[in-house]
Formats: sequence, structure tokens, C-alpha cells
Amino acid sequence: MTCPICGCKMPQKTMCIYCKVTGEQVENASNKQAKEKIKQHDRKEVYYSTTMPKDVNKTKLMLLTILLGFLGIGDYYVGKYTKGIFCTASVIVFIPFAVTNEVIGRSSYVIKLFTEITSIFVMVAILFWIADIITLLIKTYKVPVVLGPKERRKR
Repeated sequence: MTCPICGCKMPQKTMCIYCKVTGEQVENASNKQAKEKIKQHDRKEVYYSTTMPKDVNKTKLMLLTILLGFLGIGDYYVGKYTKGIFCTASVIVFIPFAVTNEVIGRSSYVIKLFTEITSIFVMVAILFWIADIITLLIKTYKVPVVLGPKERRKR
């Protein structure tokens, strides 16, 4: 397990020696709360963890990422809205230019130029998609979370 704040390894789910984050806090982290905070533009308590929180269905995330990841659907599912919007917008803007370019052919320099420019954004979205699939497979995919409450020790 790694600390979502500093990235330090936490042996045997103990406390991070630098940030004082406990293994229980990481295990009880919530992606749902992180998505709410991101929507409210309050990112103070949002961290990115490679430990998948309990409220994220790993199978659903993997399927969404593999099947619709080029549109950023997996990113929307976990709350990475900026990346999701980039991927969706890239593909949606590219399609009309590509179709128009095929219909009109080489007669319109402007349409061809916009098709080439938007294709660069689509390529970046596809690279994001491939990177997401790889990081999910090797279990280094980072999910936004809000850490669970810190347990008070009884004296």
C-alpha cells in the first residue's frame, strides 16, 4: 500500500512515517466523496490513490475503460472530469471535420487543416486510453479519493 499524499510505501498497512496517514484511512477512503468535492471545486481533501476504494467497482471501471475509454467514460466514472471532457470533446469535434473532409475531398484547405488539428487531439485521447488500460492492468491506476476518518486511539 502506498500513501496517497506522498507516495511513500506503507509496510503492512501501517502509518505513513511522513504524513501520518494510517492504513485504515486509505482502506476507508471514498471515491464518491471525492467526486462530490471535485464538483464543488473543493480539492483540499482530494488525493489520488493507487489503492482502489471500496465504492469503485473494479470490473465496471475496467469494462468502461476498455470499451469506451477513448471517449473518457472511465474517467467520468471515477471523477477525473477534466480528462474525460478532453477525450469526449476531442472525438466529438473530430468526427464532423473528418466526415466533411471525406465528402468534400481535397477541395477545402480549411476543412483539411481542422481535420488534421483535431486528429492530433484524438491521438492524445487514444494515448490516454491506452495508458489507462495499462495502469489498470498493472494496478497503478490512480483514483481520486477522500481519506477515511482518523481513528482515535483509546488510552
